[in-house]
Amino acid sequence: MKRIASHLLFILLISNACQKPLTTTVSDKNEVPSLPIEVASEPYALEVGKVELTQNLLEKELEVYTITDSVSFDSSLNDLIFKKRIYLEAQNKGYGQSTNDKEEIATYQALLAKDYLIDSTLLNKMINEAYEHLKEEINASHIFIAISPDADPEDSVYVYNELLQIRNNAISKNTFDSLARVHSQDKRTSNQGGSLGWFSALQMYYPIEKAAYGLKKGEVSFPVRSSKGFHLVKVNDRRPSQGSVTVRHILKAVPDWNNNVQVSAKKQAIDSLYSLLKAGSDFEELVANDSDDQVYATQGGLLPSFSIGTRAEVEFEQKAFALRENEYSEVIKTSVGFHIIQLVDRTGLAPKEKLRDYIKNKVTTDSRGDFLDESMLLDSKKKLNYQLYPTTFQTLVNSVDAKILEGKWKNTNPEVLSLLLAKVNGKDILAKEFVEFVIDRQTYDKSPAGYNARMATRRYFRIFETNLINAEAEQMSPTWNPELSLQVQHLKESLVTTDFLNDFVFEKSVADTVGQRRFYELNKETYARSARRYAMAIKGNSRAFVEKVKSEFEAEKPYRLKRGIHPIYFSKNYYFISDEDKIRLNGLVSLLDKNEDYIVEIGGHIDVAEEDYVSSTRIKTVVNYLIEMGLPITRIQEYDYTKTRLADRFDWAKNQRVSIQFFSKNELDLLPSIDPEKVNLLSVEKKWFDQSQENIWKLNVGESGVFEEKSNVFSYYKILKEQEPGYLSLREAKARVIKDYQNQLEENLKKELTEKYPINTNSSAIRFLKEKFIQQK
Repeated sequence: MKRIASHLLFILLISNACQKPLTTTVSDKNEVPSLPIEVASEPYALEVGKVELTQNLLEKELEVYTITDSVSFDSSLNDLIFKKRIYLEAQNKGYGQSTNDKEEIATYQALLAKDYLIDSTLLNKMINEAYEHLKEEINASHIFIAISPDADPEDSVYVYNELLQIRNNAISKNTFDSLARVHSQDKRTSNQGGSLGWFSALQMYYPIEKAAYGLKKGEVSFPVRSSKGFHLVKVNDRRPSQGSVTVRHILKAVPDWNNNVQVSAKKQAIDSLYSLLKAGSDFEELVANDSDDQVYATQGGLLPSFSIGTRAEVEFEQKAFALRENEYSEVIKTSVGFHIIQLVDRTGLAPKEKLRDYIKNKVTTDSRGDFLDESMLLDSKKKLNYQLYPTTFQTLVNSVDAKILEGKWKNTNPEVLSLLLAKVNGKDILAKEFVEFVIDRQTYDKSPAGYNARMATRRYFRIFETNLINAEAEQMSPTWNPELSLQVQHLKESLVTTDFLNDFVFEKSVADTVGQRRFYELNKETYARSARRYAMAIKGNSRAFVEKVKSEFEAEKPYRLKRGIHPIYFSKNYYFISDEDKIRLNGLVSLLDKNEDYIVEIGGHIDVAEEDYVSSTRIKTVVNYLIEMGLPITRIQEYDYTKTRLADRFDWAKNQRVSIQFFSKNELDLLPSIDPEKVNLLSVEKKWFDQSQENIWKLNVGESGVFEEKSNVFSYYKILKEQEPGYLSLREAKARVIKDYQNQLEENLKKELTEKYPINTNSSAIRFLKEKFIQQK
């Protein structure tokens, strides 16, 4: 009898490569076939060109629009018809057929397909199961023996049978704890008799959780397999969910438990804080002043809420759940240090609908996700009529040597390449494809430690097979799911019509400058303007500031700026510039390049003890170097001050210099000195103003004035020029012209496509949909 059971288990554990030729074709009445089922044809509601849209399909197409009344329905329908015509025209012109287009559509289709390939019934079942598990907490132990999912089948059978024997002994002799200490390979729990402590749903590997919740108190499971190996699970106790708690804590951290002096000091410190609490001190004040938890001390020591089984420190967790609200614990010790905990709040299990998204995310990303993926893979295999030829695969396994573990394996059996390895969706998959996959993958995806060549080959085949099935399923999924098919079609139409409109409307309206000019000239009246004045406008938050602006701006040009660079100093009667001075003058040229309205004054100075000619010679030396560096002579002013501006009567070296002063032809360069802290200036602009700006029209051309626009807003205007009524130039109206030209191109396209792709409508179907959409809103 044991041999029969072992043989059945052997068959269950073997991978596809070790089974008889496997065919996953099914005859279940509920199975979705690979080809669409023929159904009674539905009469069309709308025909565009030769493309018919049924009433149901048209309804789905219109659902993306906001329809509130008859007018919005008609507008939405017309927009939809226009898009359909564009798509037909784009198709006729070859859009959507390039390799890039097909790859882009395939990428989006693959992303969309993932949601539809997941078994929604199974997903909902697992969400409901997880919530039911959350209602209860389990205290369990386990015995674990590691084995790879790619192990030889006979090795898996051996481990399974070994755990069966351990289970029998544990039940008959009630020695689970001692057996765990001897046999379990879980180093974290074996010394504690395999104890996993208290836990709830979504905390353990799914196979362990599922086994535990299926047992009564004291029962031991049969061996269950996770991705890590086999487990025996024993339930020690069960209880209703304790919910979650929110606590705050005071921490005195102990970085080194081997440092007795440090440990003693920290313990004394936490004990003194405990005494202060007992004497009535405020918990949060002690946290702020004395806690070593730098992360949460600023939040009053408040930690994120947690439930049973979620904290690594079991002692901390147990103490927290044992407290009453506002009660604080005695000093407890964890691996981090010493704590005092205060319970702030306790909450029960939230309603399922509130937790649904959280549970769904956990279910699809933790070990349950692996279970869902396996289910999805099996379902796809059935739909794709997947067949594996194990004889071929076993030949491949036997041909691989240990070099695969080093990433250096090469196939030395060319005859195997042409063997049929599998069939998927009617396509032959030759051994050559898997061989090429392995040769590439082994170079960057090394097998785990402890693997042999056979295990490595099975692992690579699992990946190869999964990729193969998923890729084919993603491609076929629209034929399995009408809703996905519609989404993919929408996506394709959107990409194609967008590309077409970009080429024939949007980008053309921007790039076709000849067309813009022609459109502008034909529609010049659209861009007529009234009389206007070009003015400088400066706004400030005080009249004094704006009046100062007016005063400074009306000074003689060029304006002297409160800006320059340090003088260049010379030895007595010396006028040659040093290399260091040349570097500074190079910086001066760069600064002037960035400020095109700047002019620089080069001033020559001498001390009373120097010869008169020296100051002018110094000027020429500096000016010649600036010209040599590319600065135009028109941007240089020369002024020979000789001895008229001595810098220091007693320090003659400061008088032997060339001064460098900036001037500017632009009034705006004065603003930094008028408002250095940038607290008064609100805005600066030079632009055309029409007659709606009344204050500008109170001045004549060339005049300036200050006006109070509104409370605490004052303006300085200077009228620079005036134009009689006329037309905006093409440059000025560029944005409007492009937009208007774009609209005309679109209207022209609509007319052309309306003639090319006429429509037919089923008036009763359209009327029915209109009434339905309006009633829904």
